Amino acid sequence: MKTQKRTKLVKAHQTKPAGGGIYPVAVVVYGPAACGKTHNKEYLRGVFRKRRVVDDPSPGRPFTNDELILCNDYNDVPWKGKSVLIISFEEAMALR
Repeated sequence: MKTQKRTKLVKAHQTKPAGGGIYPVAVVVYGPAACGKTHNKEYLRGVFRKRRVVDDPSPGRPFTNDELILCNDYNDVPWKGKSVLIISFEEAMALR
């Protein structure tokens, strides 16, 4: 069920935001260590139109909607109760 919800969010974010601005939610890209998240961080930042990339955030670190968060496990990010797009690295790299 989580996968279906995430897929819905991804589809909603495949179009450009109004006025060419940033997406209105924080984006969490997760994947195993050494899968290429950090290597591709600038590409991903551009795809999601974010101002900042936070790589492997400290547990409990607050985040804002203009950040792209890269992590190994999205459960480590305090996203509960916030508007956030959670997407796997593999899914994120497939977006164009």
